[in-house]
Amino acid sequence: MSVVLNRLGEIRPSLTGDKTQLLRSSVSGKSEIKAAKKEKIEVTKTDIASGFLIAGSFYALSCLFGNYILPDIGGVIIHPYAYLIAFLTLANVFKLIPRRFCEGTKILSKFITDSMGPMCFAGIGIAITDFGEFMAAITLQNLFVTFMIILGIAIGAAVLGWVVGFYPVDSAIIVGLCCANRGGSADVVLLGATDRMELMPYAQVLSRLGGAVVLALSSAVFAAMF
Repeated sequence: MSVVLNRLGEIRPSLTGDKTQLLRSSVSGKSEIKAAKKEKIEVTKTDIASGFLIAGSFYALSCLFGNYILPDIGGVIIHPYAYLIAFLTLANVFKLIPRRFCEGTKILSKFITDSMGPMCFAGIGIAITDFGEFMAAITLQNLFVTFMIILGIAIGAAVLGWVVGFYPVDSAIIVGLCCANRGGSADVVLLGATDRMELMPYAQVLSRLGGAVVLALSSAVFAAMF
């Protein structure tokens, strides 16, 4: 499905961007994009190290809240990833983190994703996969249901993405398919096949956010039913 969407973007360039951004230039403004590209910050090793320290601090704070301070709200268990996303979102909205540290973190993330990601995620994916159960699950009925679910997710993400100002092809891939795969290892395969590795941070946030939402809703439903 991702390869088909990528091919669709190549045939109809108006449906996709430059494979590094989700927001349409007609919405954000081409002048703003050009201005942002001109504002290059020369990142130093100190900035990269500071970004790594900040990321680790936010993760530690999220684990502290998720496991000890406020593990649940009204009986609904809040996963540390949900806290992590909430804290990072607030920090970004209120611009609490200097931009040079953000750029340093981006470089570190790109290095890990490009250099170590495929190797680590492939190894993890192979290690946690029960190939016996996987082969047993491959039936015509399961394949049809899976295909229809993925098709619905892709179309829904493309339409809603267009409404809020995203490129439909990129929205279908990042917002739709990355939320319907197996997580980090599948994100690498999917984005690598569509030449959109620059969008990995979005895919990771969406995977974690989707998982956190599912965990929160599941906790609420099971708490109410059982």
